[in-house]
Amino acid sequence: MQKQTIYGNAEQTVSTHKSYIIIGVMGEENVKEKEELLVKISSSCLKQHNAVTLYSDGVIYEPKFYIETSEIIHTESFPIFNSIWFGIYGNKNIKGFYTYGLYRFGYKEIEIYSDTNSDMNKIRNLIIEITGYVINNNIELYSGETIGLSEEQKLKITESKGIALDGITLKINVK
Repeated sequence: MQKQTIYGNAEQTVSTHKSYIIIGVMGEENVKEKEELLVKISSSCLKQHNAVTLYSDGVIYEPKFYIETSEIIHTESFPIFNSIWFGIYGNKNIKGFYTYGLYRFGYKEIEIYSDTNSDMNKIRNLIIEITGYVINNNIELYSGETIGLSEEQKLKITESKGIALDGITLKINVK
Protein backbone atom coordinates (compact mmCIF):
# COMPACT_ATOMS: atom_id res chain seq x y z
CA MET A 1 0.00 0.00 0.00
CA GLN A 2 1.34 3.41 -0.86
CA LYS A 3 1.66 6.23 1.66
CA GLN A 4 -1.54 8.23 2.11
CA THR A 5 -1.88 11.72 3.49
CA ILE A 6 -4.52 14.12 4.70
CA TYR A 7 -1.95 16.83 5.07
CA GLY A 8 -1.35 19.08 2.05
CA ASN A 9 2.43 19.46 2.30
CA ALA A 10 3.05 16.42 4.50
CA GLU A 11 6.37 15.27 3.09
CA GLN A 12 7.89 18.75 3.35
CA THR A 13 6.57 19.18 6.90
CA VAL A 14 7.74 15.74 8.01
CA SER A 15 11.23 16.48 6.72
CA THR A 16 11.50 19.33 9.28
CA HIS A 17 11.22 17.04 12.31
CA LYS A 18 14.12 16.85 14.78
CA SER A 19 12.92 13.85 16.80
CA TYR A 20 10.00 11.48 17.09
CA ILE A 21 8.05 9.48 19.63
CA ILE A 22 6.96 5.89 19.11
CA ILE A 23 3.65 5.08 20.77
CA GLY A 24 2.26 1.58 21.04
CA VAL A 25 -0.37 -0.26 23.01
CA MET A 26 0.21 -4.01 23.11
CA GLY A 27 -2.11 -7.00 23.42
CA GLU A 28 -4.70 -8.87 21.42
CA GLU A 29 -7.63 -8.67 23.82
CA ASN A 30 -9.90 -5.64 24.12
CA VAL A 31 -8.52 -4.28 20.85
CA LYS A 32 -11.14 -1.53 20.67
CA GLU A 33 -10.25 -0.25 24.16
CA LYS A 34 -6.54 -0.37 23.33
CA GLU A 35 -7.12 1.55 20.11
CA GLU A 36 -9.07 4.21 22.01
CA LEU A 37 -6.17 4.51 24.49
CA LEU A 38 -3.71 4.83 21.62
CA VAL A 39 -5.82 7.62 20.09
CA LYS A 40 -5.97 9.47 23.44
CA ILE A 41 -2.21 9.25 23.97
CA SER A 42 -1.45 10.23 20.36
CA SER A 43 -3.86 13.16 20.51
CA SER A 44 -2.25 14.36 23.75
CA CYS A 45 1.21 14.21 22.19
CA LEU A 46 0.01 16.15 19.15
CA LYS A 47 -1.12 18.99 21.44
CA GLN A 48 2.52 19.82 22.12
CA HIS A 49 3.46 23.11 20.48
CA ASN A 50 6.18 21.60 18.30
CA ALA A 51 4.33 18.49 17.06
CA VAL A 52 4.31 18.50 13.25
CA THR A 53 2.57 15.24 12.20
CA LEU A 54 1.43 11.81 13.24
CA TYR A 55 2.39 8.84 11.09
CA SER A 56 0.27 5.71 11.55
CA ASP A 57 -0.18 2.71 9.28
CA GLY A 58 1.17 4.50 6.22
CA VAL A 59 -0.98 7.61 6.78
CA ILE A 60 0.40 11.04 7.67
CA TYR A 61 -2.09 13.00 9.81
CA GLU A 62 -2.11 16.74 10.32
CA PRO A 63 -2.22 17.38 14.12
CA LYS A 64 -5.29 19.63 14.10
CA PHE A 65 -7.34 17.07 12.14
CA TYR A 66 -6.25 14.18 14.38
CA ILE A 67 -6.98 16.09 17.59
CA GLU A 68 -10.39 17.32 16.39
CA THR A 69 -11.53 13.90 15.20
CA SER A 70 -10.35 12.27 18.44
CA GLU A 71 -12.65 14.53 20.49
CA ILE A 72 -15.56 12.20 19.66
CA ILE A 73 -14.22 9.91 22.41
CA HIS A 74 -15.73 12.36 24.93
CA THR A 75 -19.19 11.48 23.60
CA GLU A 76 -18.45 7.78 24.20
CA SER A 77 -18.22 7.14 20.47
CA PHE A 78 -15.34 5.32 18.80
CA PRO A 79 -12.86 7.65 16.99
CA ILE A 80 -13.17 5.92 13.64
CA PHE A 81 -11.29 8.56 11.61
CA ASN A 82 -8.25 8.21 13.87
CA SER A 83 -8.10 4.44 13.47
CA ILE A 84 -9.34 3.65 9.97
CA TRP A 85 -8.17 5.22 6.71
CA PHE A 86 -10.90 5.63 4.10
CA GLY A 87 -9.24 5.70 0.72
CA ILE A 88 -10.81 6.52 -2.62
CA TYR A 89 -10.14 4.79 -5.93
CA GLY A 90 -11.50 4.61 -9.42
CA ASN A 91 -10.94 3.99 -13.09
CA LYS A 92 -13.04 4.43 -16.23
CA ASN A 93 -15.48 1.67 -15.16
CA ILE A 94 -15.81 1.82 -11.37
CA LYS A 95 -15.15 4.06 -8.41
CA GLY A 96 -15.32 3.50 -4.72
CA PHE A 97 -13.86 3.67 -1.23
CA TYR A 98 -11.84 1.23 0.83
CA THR A 99 -10.90 0.83 4.48
CA TYR A 100 -7.40 0.39 5.79
CA GLY A 101 -7.01 -0.48 9.45
CA LEU A 102 -9.81 -2.97 10.07
CA TYR A 103 -7.19 -5.72 10.09
CA ARG A 104 -5.99 -4.42 13.50
CA PHE A 105 -9.38 -5.37 14.91
CA GLY A 106 -9.27 -8.82 13.30
CA TYR A 107 -11.60 -7.96 10.40
CA LYS A 108 -11.11 -8.04 6.65
CA GLU A 109 -10.78 -4.71 4.88
CA ILE A 110 -13.86 -3.50 2.97
CA GLU A 111 -14.14 -2.07 -0.54
CA ILE A 112 -17.41 -0.47 -1.61
CA TYR A 113 -17.69 0.34 -5.28
CA SER A 114 -20.11 1.28 -8.03
CA ASP A 115 -20.19 2.49 -11.60
CA THR A 116 -18.76 5.89 -12.37
CA ASN A 117 -22.18 7.61 -12.36
CA SER A 118 -22.81 6.95 -8.66
CA ASP A 119 -22.86 9.59 -5.94
CA MET A 120 -19.50 9.32 -4.17
CA ASN A 121 -20.85 11.05 -1.05
CA LYS A 122 -23.38 8.23 -0.61
CA ILE A 123 -20.68 5.59 -1.10
CA ARG A 124 -18.39 7.34 1.40
CA ASN A 125 -21.17 7.64 3.97
CA LEU A 126 -22.07 3.98 3.47
CA ILE A 127 -18.55 2.69 4.08
CA ILE A 128 -18.20 4.90 7.18
CA GLU A 129 -21.53 3.65 8.57
CA ILE A 130 -20.71 0.00 7.88
CA THR A 131 -17.22 0.31 9.37
CA GLY A 132 -18.62 1.96 12.51
CA TYR A 133 -21.24 -0.77 12.77
CA VAL A 134 -18.59 -3.50 12.49
CA ILE A 135 -16.27 -1.99 15.11
CA ASN A 136 -18.89 -0.78 17.59
CA ASN A 137 -20.84 -4.04 17.55
CA ASN A 138 -17.96 -6.49 17.07
CA ILE A 139 -19.58 -7.85 13.89
CA GLU A 140 -17.69 -9.98 11.42
CA LEU A 141 -18.97 -9.78 7.86
CA TYR A 142 -18.91 -12.85 5.62
CA SER A 143 -19.08 -13.44 1.89
CA GLY A 144 -22.62 -14.31 0.78
CA GLU A 145 -24.30 -12.20 3.47
CA THR A 146 -26.12 -8.94 2.83
CA ILE A 147 -25.86 -5.63 4.64
CA GLY A 148 -27.64 -2.30 4.44
CA LEU A 149 -28.52 0.83 6.37
CA SER A 150 -32.22 -0.03 6.38
CA GLU A 151 -34.45 -3.12 6.35
CA GLU A 152 -35.04 -2.61 2.62
CA GLN A 153 -31.40 -2.12 1.60
CA LYS A 154 -29.73 -5.48 1.01
CA LEU A 155 -26.26 -5.18 -0.48
CA LYS A 156 -24.47 -8.46 -1.16
CA ILE A 157 -21.03 -9.01 0.35
CA THR A 158 -18.44 -10.94 -1.65
CA GLU A 159 -14.85 -11.87 -0.84
CA SER A 160 -12.12 -11.75 -3.47
CA LYS A 161 -8.79 -10.23 -4.48
CA GLY A 162 -8.70 -6.54 -3.62
CA ILE A 163 -9.48 -3.87 -6.19
CA ALA A 164 -7.59 -1.03 -4.49
CA LEU A 165 -5.78 -3.08 -1.85
CA ASP A 166 -3.43 -6.04 -1.92
CA GLY A 167 -4.79 -9.29 -0.58
CA ILE A 168 -8.35 -10.52 -0.04
CA THR A 169 -11.05 -7.99 0.85
CA LEU A 170 -14.79 -7.90 1.29
CA LYS A 171 -16.56 -6.16 -1.59
CA ILE A 172 -19.91 -4.43 -1.61
CA ASN A 173 -21.23 -3.33 -5.00
CA VAL A 174 -23.82 -0.54 -4.69
CA LYS A 175 -24.67 -0.39 -8.43
